[in-house]
Amino acid sequence: MSQQLYLANRDQIEWPWHTRPEVIEAVKNLKDSRNNFTLIDIGASHNPFDRQYLTHTFDIMDTPLEGVKHFVGNMNRYEDWSEILAYVAEHGKFTFANCTHTLEDLANPMLVLEMLPRIAEQGFIAVPSKFNELQRREGSFRGTMHHRWIWNIENNRLIAYPKIPIVDTMTFYPYEIEIEKYAETELRMLWIENIDFAIANNDYLGPTAEAIIDIYRKLLP
Repeated sequence: MSQQLYLANRDQIEWPWHTRPEVIEAVKNLKDSRNNFTLIDIGASHNPFDRQYLTHTFDIMDTPLEGVKHFVGNMNRYEDWSEILAYVAEHGKFTFANCTHTLEDLANPMLVLEMLPRIAEQGFIAVPSKFNELQRREGSFRGTMHHRWIWNIENNRLIAYPKIPIVDTMTFYPYEIEIEKYAETELRMLWIENIDFAIANNDYLGPTAEAIIDIYRKLLP
């Protein structure tokens, strides 16, 4: 198993692939060295991977791209992965799986993280950095309102923190300046074979309010 987690600037939101040259280089090298290269983009309907490499997509909405096979389904539901799993059983794993700015939106991102190594040999993940999600925006909330998770790196492991309402009320002094400084970064992961991930505090919000606050304060040191 191999995985690399790192923070990087996110300069272009609408079409960011040229700002991720390390990913394009990795994919190009794979395509040049494989006879049957395949790349599936998970959650591709909004901003699919570079078309010269994309061969398959999976999302709840159709992605009508010529020459690209699309799987339609809700990635939060295990049964909706059945068509992809059957395809992989017949044709073998995809060479590369891309999943960018999708996990933070999902009710069940852990299922996606479990499925990615089952359907692909390696891949790339990008999510908003914790600084992005903890920055105070206009109004009373932090980060992007519809995002459900805050992602962090702990010992080269991807850790998910549920984005609960208490986060909006917390003051992270003296870290507020640092949050703003790194807000326009994203957390990136290049992985091979497996993905090491977990939910903070073993997926337990408790046992007291003070304990929960302490869990979220540990996001910043």
